[in-house]
Amino acid sequence: MIALLGAVLVPQGAQAKYSICNETSYVLEAATGSQENGVLTTQGWFQVLPGQCKVALKQDLEKRSYYLFARTISLYDQILRRFSGGRKLCISTSDFLIKGAEKCSDPAQTYEKFIEIKPEKPDWKTSLTEDVGYKPPQAAMAGLQRLLAMAGYDIGGIDGIAGGMTNRALEDFMAKAGLEKAGKTSPDVFNALISAVRKRQTESGLQICNETRFLVWSSIGQHEGEDIITRGWYKVLPGECIRPLRKPLDGQVIYSYGEAVDDKGQIAVKSGIKLIWAGKYQLCTRKTRFTIETQGKCQGEGLSITAFRKIDLGGAKSWTIRYTEPQ
Repeated sequence: MIALLGAVLVPQGAQAKYSICNETSYVLEAATGSQENGVLTTQGWFQVLPGQCKVALKQDLEKRSYYLFARTISLYDQILRRFSGGRKLCISTSDFLIKGAEKCSDPAQTYEKFIEIKPEKPDWKTSLTEDVGYKPPQAAMAGLQRLLAMAGYDIGGIDGIAGGMTNRALEDFMAKAGLEKAGKTSPDVFNALISAVRKRQTESGLQICNETRFLVWSSIGQHEGEDIITRGWYKVLPGECIRPLRKPLDGQVIYSYGEAVDDKGQIAVKSGIKLIWAGKYQLCTRKTRFTIETQGKCQGEGLSITAFRKIDLGGAKSWTIRYTEPQ
Protein backbone atom coordinates (compact mmCIF):
# COMPACT_ATOMS: atom_id res chain seq x y z
CA MET A 1 0.00 0.00 0.00
CA ILE A 2 1.25 3.49 -0.80
CA ALA A 3 0.06 6.73 0.73
CA LEU A 4 0.86 9.91 -1.14
CA LEU A 5 0.85 12.75 1.34
CA GLY A 6 0.55 16.40 0.51
CA ALA A 7 2.45 19.56 1.08
CA VAL A 8 4.54 20.43 4.11
CA LEU A 9 4.77 24.04 5.26
CA VAL A 10 8.26 25.40 4.55
CA PRO A 11 9.59 28.25 6.74
CA GLN A 12 10.68 31.31 4.78
CA GLY A 13 14.31 30.97 3.67
CA ALA A 14 14.39 27.20 4.16
CA GLN A 15 15.20 24.94 1.24
CA ALA A 16 12.29 22.86 0.01
CA LYS A 17 12.75 19.14 -0.48
CA TYR A 18 11.20 15.83 -1.46
CA SER A 19 11.16 13.22 1.33
CA ILE A 20 10.40 9.51 1.42
CA CYS A 21 8.84 8.30 4.68
CA ASN A 22 8.86 4.64 5.70
CA GLU A 23 5.82 3.60 7.73
CA THR A 24 6.45 -0.14 7.30
CA SER A 25 8.23 -2.65 9.53
CA TYR A 26 10.94 -3.25 6.89
CA VAL A 27 14.13 -1.40 6.00
CA LEU A 28 13.55 0.00 2.51
CA GLU A 29 15.79 1.22 -0.27
CA ALA A 30 14.43 3.79 -2.71
CA ALA A 31 15.32 5.33 -6.04
CA THR A 32 14.01 8.53 -7.61
CA GLY A 33 13.71 9.87 -11.13
CA SER A 34 13.49 13.45 -12.39
CA GLN A 35 13.81 15.27 -15.68
CA GLU A 36 16.08 18.26 -16.33
CA ASN A 37 16.61 19.86 -19.74
CA GLY A 38 14.90 16.96 -21.44
CA VAL A 39 17.08 14.28 -19.79
CA LEU A 40 15.42 11.84 -17.39
CA THR A 41 17.81 10.77 -14.63
CA THR A 42 17.35 8.09 -11.98
CA GLN A 43 19.42 7.84 -8.81
CA GLY A 44 19.61 5.59 -5.76
CA TRP A 45 19.83 3.95 -3.41
CA PHE A 46 18.40 5.83 -0.43
CA GLN A 47 18.06 3.59 2.63
CA VAL A 48 14.99 4.50 4.67
CA LEU A 49 14.67 2.96 8.13
CA PRO A 50 11.26 2.03 9.59
CA GLY A 51 9.48 5.02 11.10
CA GLN A 52 11.89 7.52 9.55
CA CYS A 53 11.96 9.92 6.59
CA LYS A 54 14.80 10.41 4.13
CA VAL A 55 15.38 13.52 2.00
CA ALA A 56 15.78 12.32 -1.59
CA LEU A 57 15.79 15.65 -3.44
CA LYS A 58 16.93 18.98 -1.95
CA GLN A 59 15.26 21.42 -4.30
CA ASP A 60 12.05 23.31 -4.88
CA LEU A 61 9.75 20.87 -6.62
CA GLU A 62 8.05 22.09 -9.75
CA LYS A 63 4.55 21.12 -10.84
CA ARG A 64 5.69 18.28 -13.08
CA SER A 65 6.29 14.55 -12.82
CA TYR A 66 8.87 12.94 -10.57
CA TYR A 67 9.30 9.20 -10.12
CA LEU A 68 9.79 6.82 -7.19
CA PHE A 69 10.59 3.12 -6.80
CA ALA A 70 11.18 1.39 -3.45
CA ARG A 71 11.66 -2.14 -2.15
CA THR A 72 12.77 -4.02 0.94
CA ILE A 73 16.54 -4.41 1.21
CA SER A 74 18.15 -7.79 0.44
CA LEU A 75 18.35 -8.60 4.15
CA TYR A 76 14.92 -10.23 4.05
CA ASP A 77 14.19 -13.70 2.66
CA GLN A 78 13.03 -12.35 -0.68
CA ILE A 79 12.06 -8.92 -1.99
CA LEU A 80 8.95 -9.05 0.13
CA ARG A 81 7.56 -5.62 -0.67
CA ARG A 82 7.88 -3.47 -3.73
CA PHE A 83 6.41 -0.02 -4.23
CA SER A 84 6.14 0.40 -7.97
CA GLY A 85 4.02 2.02 -10.65
CA GLY A 86 3.82 2.13 -14.41
CA ARG A 87 6.87 4.07 -15.68
CA LYS A 88 9.68 1.71 -16.74
CA LEU A 89 13.09 3.22 -15.89
CA CYS A 90 16.60 1.90 -15.26
CA ILE A 91 18.19 1.10 -11.92
CA SER A 92 21.44 -0.65 -10.97
CA THR A 93 22.54 -3.09 -8.29
CA SER A 94 24.77 -0.67 -6.36
CA ASP A 95 24.46 3.10 -5.84
CA PHE A 96 23.82 4.74 -9.18
CA LEU A 97 23.11 7.89 -11.18
CA ILE A 98 21.76 7.03 -14.64
CA LYS A 99 21.15 9.75 -17.23
CA GLY A 100 18.82 8.85 -20.07
CA ALA A 101 17.20 6.27 -17.80
CA GLU A 102 14.47 5.32 -20.27
CA LYS A 103 16.97 2.91 -21.83
CA CYS A 104 19.40 0.66 -19.93
CA SER A 105 22.88 0.71 -21.44
CA ASP A 106 24.93 -1.38 -18.99
CA PRO A 107 24.72 -5.12 -18.11
CA ALA A 108 24.40 -4.21 -14.42
CA GLN A 109 21.30 -2.12 -15.14
CA THR A 110 17.75 -3.41 -15.23
CA TYR A 111 14.27 -1.96 -15.57
CA GLU A 112 11.87 -1.32 -12.73
CA LYS A 113 8.44 0.31 -12.81
CA PHE A 114 8.46 3.65 -11.01
CA ILE A 115 5.51 5.45 -9.40
CA GLU A 116 4.71 8.82 -10.93
CA ILE A 117 4.68 11.59 -8.32
CA LYS A 118 3.06 14.96 -9.08
CA PRO A 119 3.84 17.37 -6.23
CA GLU A 120 1.48 20.28 -5.74
CA LYS A 121 3.85 22.34 -3.55
CA PRO A 122 7.64 22.96 -3.51
CA ASP A 123 7.95 20.75 -0.39
CA TRP A 124 6.48 17.25 -0.67
CA LYS A 125 6.71 13.80 0.84
CA THR A 126 5.57 10.29 -0.01
CA SER A 127 4.74 7.83 2.77
CA LEU A 128 5.18 4.12 2.09
CA THR A 129 2.91 2.00 4.28
CA GLU A 130 1.79 -1.57 4.83
CA ASP A 131 -1.67 -2.99 5.49
CA VAL A 132 -1.27 -2.93 9.28
CA GLY A 133 -1.35 0.88 9.17
CA TYR A 134 1.51 1.68 11.55
CA LYS A 135 2.14 5.23 12.67
CA PRO A 136 5.85 6.19 12.46
CA PRO A 137 6.70 5.30 16.12
CA GLN A 138 4.93 1.94 15.76
CA ALA A 139 6.65 1.27 12.43
CA ALA A 140 10.04 1.92 14.04
CA MET A 141 9.34 -0.49 16.89
CA ALA A 142 7.90 -3.13 14.54
CA GLY A 143 11.01 -2.78 12.38
CA LEU A 144 13.21 -3.38 15.43
CA GLN A 145 11.10 -6.40 16.42
CA ARG A 146 11.49 -7.91 12.95
CA LEU A 147 15.27 -7.46 13.02
CA LEU A 148 15.57 -8.78 16.58
CA ALA A 149 13.68 -11.93 15.56
CA MET A 150 15.99 -12.35 12.56
CA ALA A 151 18.97 -11.96 14.91
CA GLY A 152 17.71 -14.89 17.00
CA TYR A 153 15.79 -13.15 19.79
CA ASP A 154 12.36 -14.26 20.99
CA ILE A 155 10.25 -11.10 20.90
CA GLY A 156 6.83 -12.78 20.98
CA GLY A 157 5.43 -11.13 17.86
CA ILE A 158 5.74 -8.17 15.52
CA ASP A 159 3.10 -5.66 16.55
CA GLY A 160 4.89 -2.31 16.96
CA ILE A 161 4.33 -2.36 20.73
CA ALA A 162 7.33 -2.30 23.07
CA GLY A 163 6.24 -5.01 25.49
CA GLY A 164 8.33 -6.82 28.06
CA MET A 165 9.85 -9.42 25.71
CA THR A 166 10.74 -6.79 23.14
CA ASN A 167 12.31 -4.48 25.71
CA ARG A 168 14.38 -7.27 27.27
CA ALA A 169 15.64 -8.43 23.88
CA LEU A 170 16.43 -4.89 22.76
CA GLU A 171 18.24 -4.00 25.97
CA ASP A 172 20.29 -7.21 25.76
CA PHE A 173 21.28 -6.50 22.15
CA MET A 174 22.13 -2.85 22.86
CA ALA A 175 24.30 -3.84 25.83
CA LYS A 176 26.21 -6.41 23.77
CA ALA A 177 26.65 -3.87 20.95
CA GLY A 178 27.88 -1.13 23.33
CA LEU A 179 24.87 1.05 22.56
CA GLU A 180 23.38 1.43 26.03
CA LYS A 181 23.20 5.23 25.68
CA ALA A 182 21.70 5.25 22.18
CA GLY A 183 18.03 5.86 21.53
CA LYS A 184 16.16 2.59 21.07
CA THR A 185 14.95 3.49 17.58
CA SER A 186 18.05 5.44 16.56
CA PRO A 187 19.89 4.74 13.29
CA ASP A 188 22.84 3.39 15.33
CA VAL A 189 20.68 0.61 16.79
CA PHE A 190 19.07 -0.19 13.45
CA ASN A 191 22.42 -0.34 11.66
CA ALA A 192 23.95 -2.53 14.36
CA LEU A 193 21.00 -4.93 14.10
CA ILE A 194 21.27 -5.03 10.31
CA SER A 195 24.97 -5.92 10.62
CA ALA A 196 24.22 -8.62 13.20
CA VAL A 197 21.55 -10.18 10.99
CA ARG A 198 23.84 -10.12 7.93
CA LYS A 199 26.61 -11.83 9.89
CA ARG A 200 24.20 -14.48 11.11
CA GLN A 201 22.91 -15.08 7.60
CA THR A 202 26.39 -15.72 6.18
CA GLU A 203 26.59 -18.76 8.45
CA SER A 204 23.43 -20.44 7.12
CA GLY A 205 21.00 -20.66 4.23
CA LEU A 206 21.34 -20.66 0.45
CA GLN A 207 23.10 -18.03 -1.65
CA ILE A 208 22.84 -17.76 -5.44
CA CYS A 209 25.55 -15.81 -7.28
CA ASN A 210 25.47 -14.74 -10.92
CA GLU A 211 29.02 -14.50 -12.28
CA THR A 212 27.92 -14.03 -15.90
CA ARG A 213 27.30 -10.91 -17.99
CA PHE A 214 23.62 -11.79 -18.34
CA LEU A 215 20.48 -11.67 -16.24
CA VAL A 216 19.81 -15.07 -14.65
CA TRP A 217 16.45 -16.46 -13.55
CA SER A 218 16.75 -19.22 -10.97
CA SER A 219 14.45 -21.60 -9.10
CA ILE A 220 15.08 -24.03 -6.26
CA GLY A 221 13.54 -27.13 -4.73
CA GLN A 222 13.62 -28.37 -1.13
CA HIS A 223 12.41 -31.45 0.69
CA GLU A 224 9.76 -30.60 3.27
CA GLY A 225 8.48 -33.80 4.84
CA GLU A 226 7.73 -36.25 2.03
CA ASP A 227 7.20 -33.51 -0.55
CA ILE A 228 9.52 -31.37 -2.64
CA ILE A 229 8.54 -27.71 -2.74
CA THR A 230 9.77 -25.64 -5.68
CA ARG A 231 10.08 -21.85 -5.60
CA GLY A 232 10.96 -19.22 -8.18
CA TRP A 233 11.65 -17.23 -10.10
CA TYR A 234 14.57 -15.49 -8.44
CA LYS A 235 16.02 -12.61 -10.46
CA VAL A 236 19.83 -12.46 -10.19
CA LEU A 237 21.49 -9.54 -11.93
CA PRO A 238 25.03 -9.78 -13.41
CA GLY A 239 27.60 -9.77 -10.62
CA GLU A 240 24.91 -10.02 -7.93
CA CYS A 241 24.36 -12.54 -5.15
CA ILE A 242 20.99 -13.11 -3.55
CA ARG A 243 20.04 -15.23 -0.56
CA PRO A 244 16.58 -16.76 -1.11
CA LEU A 245 16.90 -19.06 1.93
CA ARG A 246 18.28 -17.61 5.14
CA LYS A 247 17.50 -20.38 7.59
CA PRO A 248 19.96 -23.29 8.05
CA LEU A 249 19.63 -25.94 5.35
CA ASP A 250 18.80 -29.53 6.31
CA GLY A 251 22.26 -30.71 5.22
CA GLN A 252 20.85 -33.28 2.78
CA VAL A 253 19.97 -32.16 -0.75
CA ILE A 254 18.64 -29.17 -2.64
CA TYR A 255 17.52 -28.84 -6.25
CA SER A 256 18.33 -25.94 -8.56
CA TYR A 257 17.67 -24.69 -12.07
CA GLY A 258 18.91 -21.51 -13.75
CA GLU A 259 18.85 -19.88 -17.16
CA ALA A 260 20.53 -16.72 -18.45
CA VAL A 261 18.69 -14.40 -20.83
CA ASP A 262 19.93 -11.71 -23.19
CA ASP A 263 18.56 -8.19 -23.75
CA LYS A 264 15.75 -9.61 -25.90
CA GLY A 265 14.65 -12.10 -23.23
CA GLN A 266 16.02 -15.08 -25.16
CA ILE A 267 18.26 -17.79 -23.67
CA ALA A 268 21.80 -16.42 -23.71
CA VAL A 269 24.47 -18.27 -25.71
CA LYS A 270 28.24 -18.30 -25.13
CA SER A 271 30.60 -20.08 -27.53
CA GLY A 272 27.63 -21.91 -29.03
CA ILE A 273 26.48 -23.15 -25.61
CA LYS A 274 23.11 -22.19 -24.18
CA LEU A 275 23.52 -20.82 -20.66
CA ILE A 276 21.15 -23.18 -18.88
CA TRP A 277 22.10 -24.86 -15.61
CA ALA A 278 19.86 -27.93 -15.38
CA GLY A 279 19.88 -31.60 -14.43
CA LYS A 280 17.75 -34.72 -14.73
CA TYR A 281 15.22 -34.30 -11.90
CA GLN A 282 11.86 -33.23 -13.29
CA LEU A 283 10.00 -30.82 -11.01
CA CYS A 284 7.15 -28.38 -11.50
CA THR A 285 7.55 -24.68 -12.28
CA ARG A 286 5.37 -21.86 -13.63
CA LYS A 287 6.15 -19.00 -16.01
CA THR A 288 5.41 -16.42 -13.32
CA ARG A 289 6.55 -16.28 -9.67
CA PHE A 290 5.57 -19.49 -7.87
CA THR A 291 5.63 -21.74 -4.84
CA ILE A 292 4.52 -25.28 -5.73
CA GLU A 293 4.04 -27.69 -2.85
CA THR A 294 3.27 -30.94 -4.71
CA GLN A 295 5.14 -32.43 -7.67
CA GLY A 296 2.62 -35.05 -8.78
CA LYS A 297 0.97 -33.89 -12.01
CA CYS A 298 2.67 -30.77 -13.36
CA GLN A 299 1.01 -30.68 -16.78
CA GLY A 300 -2.38 -31.66 -15.40
CA GLU A 301 -2.24 -28.60 -13.16
CA GLY A 302 -1.25 -26.29 -16.00
CA LEU A 303 2.37 -26.18 -14.84
CA SER A 304 5.66 -26.70 -16.67
CA ILE A 305 8.10 -29.59 -16.19
CA THR A 306 11.63 -28.34 -15.60
CA ALA A 307 14.84 -30.39 -15.30
CA PHE A 308 16.50 -29.50 -11.98
CA ARG A 309 19.93 -30.62 -10.88
CA LYS A 310 20.34 -32.29 -7.50
CA ILE A 311 22.97 -30.89 -5.12
CA ASP A 312 24.25 -33.11 -2.32
CA LEU A 313 24.91 -30.80 0.63
CA GLY A 314 26.97 -33.35 2.57
CA GLY A 315 25.62 -32.13 5.89
CA ALA A 316 26.29 -28.44 5.18
CA LYS A 317 23.88 -25.90 6.66
CA SER A 318 24.83 -23.25 4.09
CA TRP A 319 25.56 -23.41 0.37
CA THR A 320 26.37 -21.14 -2.57
CA ILE A 321 25.19 -21.84 -6.12
CA ARG A 322 27.37 -20.04 -8.67
CA TYR A 323 26.30 -19.46 -12.27
CA THR A 324 29.34 -18.98 -14.53
CA GLU A 325 29.97 -18.77 -18.26
CA PRO A 326 31.88 -21.52 -20.10
CA GLN A 327 35.53 -20.70 -20.76
